[in-house]
Amino acid sequence: MVSRKPIVATALVSILLLGAVGPVAAHSWQTTVTQGPMELGVSSSPETPVAGMQTEFSARIADENPEGDEDRLDWGGVTNRTVEVHIRGPDGYHDHIKTEIPEDEAHLHWTYMFPTDGNYSIAVVTEIEGQEYAFQFQRNVTLLPAKATGEEMEHMSEEMHGVSEDVSETNEKVGSLQTQVDELSSQVNSLQQQLEEQEESTHEQESTNNQLPGMGIGAALAAVTGAAAFVAGRRV
Repeated sequence: MVSRKPIVATALVSILLLGAVGPVAAHSWQTTVTQGPMELGVSSSPETPVAGMQTEFSARIADENPEGDEDRLDWGGVTNRTVEVHIRGPDGYHDHIKTEIPEDEAHLHWTYMFPTDGNYSIAVVTEIEGQEYAFQFQRNVTLLPAKATGEEMEHMSEEMHGVSEDVSETNEKVGSLQTQVDELSSQVNSLQQQLEEQEESTHEQESTNNQLPGMGIGAALAAVTGAAAFVAGRRV
């Protein structure tokens, strides 16, 4: 009879692999830049940055040909790299920041607040297999409108709603973990109390057992003394 365990294990591994590879394959970037055999995919939130407000960037560098490098396919792109992000804007503005591509995750992230509105050129620079790559793209930074249109307000409301849902989900997870911690703490306290009661009962039992031999001897002596007195009384 063939065991079902290897089949079940294989199925679970397949599901996990599909879940891990699926999001990478299905990711749709706002901007893609190709240099040589490599491609940078990048998205920002919001897609059109607002001056004076934080903009979140997410990106990935991968081989343009999915079969170009089997090692990089393990994580869906280049990993374990230091990356410099150079930002050039109006009036000769230049700034740069550093970020890392993790060893076991091909996505890199950074946050930036553009000081003024205008067109900005952003270059993601890193070294891959001894060659320097500089992926350059543009972002048009706007001012926060004094009165947003209905469509803009709806978009901002959707983004805020998404953030609120993420926070609520995180709070629920924290609450669930706290409940589990409280339950474990109660179980530990209950076990501690049972151990203390058991130890106290054992101590009392040992004390009683130690007293029993003495009580037996005393009772025997009393019986002998009584018997002697009875015999002496009969003789008199």
